Amino acid sequence: MSHGRPHRHRPCPSAQALGLAQDPRRDPLRAARRRLSAGAVRLYPIFTTLLLSLKNADGSLTLHWYVEALTGVNLSVLFTTLRISAETALLSLVFGFILANAISRLKPLWRHWPC
Repeated sequence: MSHGRPHRHRPCPSAQALGLAQDPRRDPLRAARRRLSAGAVRLYPIFTTLLLSLKNADGSLTLHWYVEALTGVNLSVLFTTLRISAETALLSLVFGFILANAISRLKPLWRHWPC
């Protein structure tokens, strides 16, 4: 029950007063460490797989696996895959350009909107 006096709230203490750190997204050193560790986590499996693909059964470095992959039937499969990818990219580019052009020519719906 209020007795005619306005209820007073205490102001919220600041983050510094509570001993909390600043926003970690604004700390450049922390952001750099986070990016570096995320990059390492993503790149480590790629580089280890690449190194394993360059090793022979006895542990010496070789390109044997790549030569084998780029000959015979594998080469025709690779060319078919690249052809399909190029056709898909070209069709997406053409249809995307046509659609973007059509959208850019539309009148905005909010131009005559009652405000």
